[in-house]
Amino acid sequence: MRGFAAVCTACRNGRRWHGPSRELCSIVIALLVTSAACGNRAVVAKGSTVADSVAAPTQPASDSVRGLLTLVGNEPGAVLLLSPTSRELAAVALVGSQVSLLRNVTGLEIVVYGRVTGRRDPTAMPRGGAEFDVRSFVVRVADGAPATDGVVLAAKDAFALRLADGRVVAAPWLPVALRRLVGARIWVTGGLDAVPQAYGIIRQPL
Repeated sequence: MRGFAAVCTACRNGRRWHGPSRELCSIVIALLVTSAACGNRAVVAKGSTVADSVAAPTQPASDSVRGLLTLVGNEPGAVLLLSPTSRELAAVALVGSQVSLLRNVTGLEIVVYGRVTGRRDPTAMPRGGAEFDVRSFVVRVADGAPATDGVVLAAKDAFALRLADGRVVAAPWLPVALRRLVGARIWVTGGLDAVPQAYGIIRQPL
């Protein structure tokens, strides 16, 4: 963090710096100010890998389940079913305010956060699946490869991703198609220092 602060200080003082651009500095400074106002701490990750850059969202204590998401049944009664990676857990039917976004990540491995409702969905499985009210979720794996889930940020020609845990990582490698979607929530696979192997859109720009 101190290193990046030095970069931003150099930018403000007009000195040359062979590192993150001034535009990227402006993105991070704006986010740090917002975070400080809310009493949170934003951390800028530099040179991160997919494995260490995706973290659980900061939120009140809740249940969580990790698994493969599928859409089961026919519309309009199709059910979002999460099959846990742990064989000790039974599949759950996902419900709640995140359902529309979850439909955009079917076929991927995700972690959902929320609460078991105590109800069962008789259409989910032969004996019914427990309902899980999803409050938030993070994409973890796509087509067998670790994935990063984040929101596209930009200032002039500099691009970055804001991750689920609030960290911001530089993303100069964003393909043109994603650079046009500032504010969109996306997932990408591959390292965070090269063009992604694959990507998808979770939510269009607001």
